[in-house]
Amino acid sequence: MSSLGTKVVGESRYVPERTITIENGDVIPTDKDVFVKPRAVIKFTNNDAKSYTITFLVHDQDPLDFGALHSDVDLFLPAFGSATTVADPDIKVGLCRYLVVETDPASIGPRDWLRSAEESVIGAAVNSVEETADAGAISSTPLTPPRQVVRSASRGGGGGTIHIGG
Repeated sequence: MSSLGTKVVGESRYVPERTITIENGDVIPTDKDVFVKPRAVIKFTNNDAKSYTITFLVHDQDPLDFGALHSDVDLFLPAFGSATTVADPDIKVGLCRYLVVETDPASIGPRDWLRSAEESVIGAAVNSVEETADAGAISSTPLTPPRQVVRSASRGGGGGTIHIGG
C-alpha cells in the first residue's frame, strides 16, 4: 500500500528529501536555500490560489542578471497543487537557482498560433528555395528558423536555490 505523497516499490520509498513551499508568489524564507543529496526528490508545494511556473536557471546563473538563461522546460505548479523534481544523480556538488513565475493555466498547452507560425516559416522557406532554384543561385535564407531564444529573469517573481551535495 502507499499513502498520499509516498510511492512504495519493493523496499524503496520515493518521498521528498525537502519540500519547498510557495506562498504569496514567493518561496517561504526557510525554503529559500535548501540542501539535498544527489538523486534527492524535491517537492514544490503551492499554497496560493494562483498557478506558477518554476523556471530553472542554467549553470547557477544569477536571477538578477538581465541575460540569465533557463532550461527549455519549466515545471508547472498549479494552484494549491504540488510537483516533484529529482536532483541530478551525476552531480556530486552543485546548485540550481530558480524563479517562481505567476502563470495563467490557459497560457500553457497547445496553441493554434504556434501551428500557423510554423506553417508561415515553412511556407516562406519553400518559396525561397523555389525562387533560388529559378535564379540558379544558392539561397542564403535558412530553411528552418534559427534557435536563438534568450529568456531573461526579468519576468520572474520570487525564487530560491537548491544546493546539491557538498
